[in-house]
Amino acid sequence: MQLALVTAAYTGIRNDRPASYYLKTINELLEQIKDHKDLIIYVFTNKENNENIVRGSNIILRNDPIDDMVKETWSVDNWLAEVKKMGPKMPVQQKYPETIGIYLSKFAMIRRVAKETKLPILWLDSGHGISQRGHYAALGNRAYIHSKQSAYKPLRVDPDIMVNNCLNLLKNPITMMISGTFPHQLKDGIPEMYIFGVPMKRYMVEFDAHLKGNEHISACVLLIQNEMVEYYFSKIHENWNRLISDGVLGHEENAMVMFYWQHPDAKGLHYNDWFNLLGFKKPIRIPPAILNRKKALKVPVLSGNINCLEFNAY
Repeated sequence: MQLALVTAAYTGIRNDRPASYYLKTINELLEQIKDHKDLIIYVFTNKENNENIVRGSNIILRNDPIDDMVKETWSVDNWLAEVKKMGPKMPVQQKYPETIGIYLSKFAMIRRVAKETKLPILWLDSGHGISQRGHYAALGNRAYIHSKQSAYKPLRVDPDIMVNNCLNLLKNPITMMISGTFPHQLKDGIPEMYIFGVPMKRYMVEFDAHLKGNEHISACVLLIQNEMVEYYFSKIHENWNRLISDGVLGHEENAMVMFYWQHPDAKGLHYNDWFNLLGFKKPIRIPPAILNRKKALKVPVLSGNINCLEFNAY
């Protein structure tokens, strides 16, 4: 049985990062998994990046416009105008509101590939795993430059392990990534809980999130049965539009964690479990300076494993 791996590298959205920030890391992953007989790889990117993406017999490039993909999740005439009007809560999105489009587009990418291939889908954020090493290095060293090889150590992956483990894991309809756990139990009088600046306590209580250990979901990795994709998409669409109707604008992870809380059969794996399952040779160790920096910034973080409140691909 084959597996469809879907990833994306849309550049030019954040002018504080060069195109190599995404293309270098995604190409390092593609070099290791290209031509694998059981992997069909879809890379969504800007048309101008086509010549810069590693090619292989199993790699398919897609140049689907972000505007078209966002509309599948958020049915508004001008999503960017709505983002600016509502106002993102996180500083990066306040400065680069177009990133919301990337977050929401991934659902359309997954959906389109599922329809086209009829295969189960593995989503990886911009070569996630390999890209994370460079991201942590960049955050831990202000002088870090992506072209400086001495500061960058790409990680190795075993594609056979990746495929076999994912196919075995497909006994679960959907497997998501747990990025951490809210530190408080759900009970009367608990303080508000935030994900990307969005108050989530009302949904946590409504969906009995304590049954899932108050776990928060990251959008970096997702494995889903093909026949589950349309249902998943419909619930994400429903959750996103509910958030908007409630007057809050977050990221795709807000809608995803609501799905996780709503579905007792949705499986969650922590970062290191995913890392090993995908066949990466050595898990990433987060530099203490970065963890301390997060505390100093007073960003609402989650306890436990690394979370993507700051460390997302875009």
